[in-house]
Amino acid sequence: MKYFLFLVRFISLLGFIFLFPFSGQANGEKKFRVLVVHSYDSDYVVYPDYNRLILENFRKEGVKVDLRIFYLDCEQYLEEPEKQRIYNYLDAVSAWQPDLILVNEDQATYSTLACGHPLVTYTPVVFSGVNFPNWNLLKKFNNVTGYWDRPDYLKTVNMVEELLGKTRIRFFYDNTFLGRQVTLELARQLEKKDMSLSELLYGYLIDSTTVNRPILSDVIPKKPGQSIVRPDSTQFFFTNLRDNKGSGVLWAISGMSKYSAFVQTKYDFTSIRIGQMASIPTFTVINECFGYHQGVLGGYITTLDIQVEEAVKYAAQILKGKTVRELPISQSKKKYVVDWEELKRWSLSPDIVPARYEIVNMPFYQRHCIFILIGCILGTILIVSLITYLSYLYLREARQKKEAREHLRKEKEFLSLALEGNEIYAWKYEPTVGSFFFDKEFFENLNIPFRLFTLDQLCEVTHPDDCSQAVAQFKQLFAGLMEKAIIDCRCNFNGAGYIWYEFRYIRVNDSLRHNFSIIGLLLNIQDYKSREQELTQARDLAAKAELKQSFLANMSHEIRTPLNAIVGFSNLLIDNNIHSSEERQEFIKIINRNCELLLKLIEDILEISRIESGSMAFTFEKCNLTELVEEWYNTHQMLIHDKVQLLKEVPLQSFSLYTDRFRLSQVISNFINNAVKFTEKGYILIGYKLEEASRQVSIYVEDTGKGIPAHEQKMIFERFYKQDEFAQGTGLGLAICRGIVEKLGGQICLESKEGKGSRFSVVLSLQPEDKSIEKQTDTESAISSPKVSLSATTRPVILVAEDNESNYMLIYTLLHKDYEVIHVKNGKEAVEAMNEQRVNLILMDIKMPKMNGIEALKEIRKRYPQVPVIMQTAYAFDADREEAKKAGCNGFITKPILPEYFLTEIKKYFS
Repeated sequence: MKYFLFLVRFISLLGFIFLFPFSGQANGEKKFRVLVVHSYDSDYVVYPDYNRLILENFRKEGVKVDLRIFYLDCEQYLEEPEKQRIYNYLDAVSAWQPDLILVNEDQATYSTLACGHPLVTYTPVVFSGVNFPNWNLLKKFNNVTGYWDRPDYLKTVNMVEELLGKTRIRFFYDNTFLGRQVTLELARQLEKKDMSLSELLYGYLIDSTTVNRPILSDVIPKKPGQSIVRPDSTQFFFTNLRDNKGSGVLWAISGMSKYSAFVQTKYDFTSIRIGQMASIPTFTVINECFGYHQGVLGGYITTLDIQVEEAVKYAAQILKGKTVRELPISQSKKKYVVDWEELKRWSLSPDIVPARYEIVNMPFYQRHCIFILIGCILGTILIVSLITYLSYLYLREARQKKEAREHLRKEKEFLSLALEGNEIYAWKYEPTVGSFFFDKEFFENLNIPFRLFTLDQLCEVTHPDDCSQAVAQFKQLFAGLMEKAIIDCRCNFNGAGYIWYEFRYIRVNDSLRHNFSIIGLLLNIQDYKSREQELTQARDLAAKAELKQSFLANMSHEIRTPLNAIVGFSNLLIDNNIHSSEERQEFIKIINRNCELLLKLIEDILEISRIESGSMAFTFEKCNLTELVEEWYNTHQMLIHDKVQLLKEVPLQSFSLYTDRFRLSQVISNFINNAVKFTEKGYILIGYKLEEASRQVSIYVEDTGKGIPAHEQKMIFERFYKQDEFAQGTGLGLAICRGIVEKLGGQICLESKEGKGSRFSVVLSLQPEDKSIEKQTDTESAISSPKVSLSATTRPVILVAEDNESNYMLIYTLLHKDYEVIHVKNGKEAVEAMNEQRVNLILMDIKMPKMNGIEALKEIRKRYPQVPVIMQTAYAFDADREEAKKAGCNGFITKPILPEYFLTEIKKYFS
């Protein structure tokens, strides 16, 4: 029954420890300030457990506390200094305003109440562990209550007799205040047991107040036969611990007197080590040092846990609202306790200890030996039963495995028969081994020795273009992100070349081993892939032929349309008599306009060619986007209709970006021109904005035009696509824009609603990492323009290197009135002419026979570095312009030549 009660208490304590903190947090109760005053110094071995028990019991009572602990260290001070010490501490702690004072033992209780500090007069005080209360002092306070621990000498004597038999019991005494209280209480309790001894003790107390102060051992008559023989009845002896001679103490602890025992009556520096030094057992009537390896065998006492529980219960009730008057001063409970370690020290059997006694410090295996024995028996039975059951399961599993293996063998043979000759192989991946297993037919058909493949080795025989995808899919399967998959890749298992294989596999989880494996099939699909490639090539050829035919048809249409107007009106100009001069001027305007359209078509085709061939040149520089928007705004302001308003929108803080200024302007200008073409009223908005989250900049053109239907928004970037077939234009502009933006590392975004308008945006990264950023000046501005100073009587000489007679005649017609014109037909003649004739300016065509313009320029620059040279180019390839600039040309004139622009450029070189 005792063991059962222990288990119940132990489980209850665990539940309290784990559950109570959470309940306290949930309630969110007030935290009270509690001052704890101990009598002795902080090194007293009991106090760590004492303080822990205070906190645990407050938690048990559901009270949150903030503790402050003061150690009075009474053994180091006399009465007045001791009271002054506690007074000073109470004075210091007054600002903290404790809600309650908890004092322990006699000295702390007396000094706290007697020090006279005002804090003690109104703050509730709860004392405990007081053996000899000062009742007169306690009557002065109505805010003090607690428990007093009255020593019970007779029950302790009875305990000694029960454990040791009739013996000689030795009490310690002295003439201190507490020492006299001990003797007085002993005299009172002996009145019923030994009246004569009680009277002698009373007499000693009366005489000890005189100057003579007799020794108690002299007052008590010696009993005859005090020797090594066990006495017939229990005898009492008294030893003065403060005897100056010390002979009595030495005799008492020496062990010379057999069948003896000590009874500790109070705790101070004289008695603290008696139990450890004595050669006879020591009992106690107080709880100080019991159970803490101080040599005390046992006693009838108020144990530490009882003392703390009683005091904290009173304190908690006061903090919860009860008054001190409702809690009278009470006497503490007691119980018989024995220390297991001391039983072993004095070779006393635990069997002699009565059942009503509590044994402390008993090892776990000793205290619960019955439960341990029962547990071992039950455990043995359980293990034997488990082994028996597992053996049964093992035999049953072995039989089932044997049947399963036979079944699998038959299935494998059937599968091998089905797959034989079809170049289909079974394989498996085991993660515990980290290798791929292929069946034997795989190695036989490929004529390679049997081996296991790791993932890295399998990657080595896989085509580099397929390896990364295959490995990524395998790893996803390993990680459980997918259950099954199919992947085609090229592998070279036998060194004969790459062959297309199809891996089909599925992840199979093993619930018994908490693992997985991957099983699958390997199919040779080379024939299928070859046929697929042939079909793809045939389809691509057909698509190319169709695309070529469509391209030629579109080109024919786009070229013939303006050419028809040019030829027709040119023929009309031949007859001077039929048409008036006004009509002839209108014909010329129409011819020029259609020439511009034809030129624009050729330029667009060349742009497309440059984009596809990768020969389009890009010059990256740091561009201020706010300045660019302002430039676009000013350039197109004059082109806007009266009913349309051109707006701009830029951030307050300008932003610079590394990009190609010319190409970006080309794209945005195309957007603006389209917006002007399809917007009859409303506005056209040019702007840009930063998108910090994605680290991008968006440059946009927004209009309120007719918009683009949703089904056409993906087609408008295709070549020759026009939303309105009758509108002017080639249908190549947006295709060129898309190609340029992709080369810039960005993308074009379109937002449009039919009938409401459109918004075209160029989205570029703020810091493109895949481009080398070089700040370069514009090609045209980098070309120097040296001027030739001429006298008024000298006509400038211009050398024209042109192999096409018609082009030369146009140039001659424009120049011969103001300049001397010399004509050569190739680069070689140009070099010879320079050596024979003074020349002020050279017009050099790039494409000429024998020696082209760039080679001729290099030769001329060797001897004539200062003569200005203007290159004539059809602007077909940017590489030609770059090479000419490096060779030393001063400028460019683009064909076809516009007279006004041409003459303006020529005049720049003459002052």
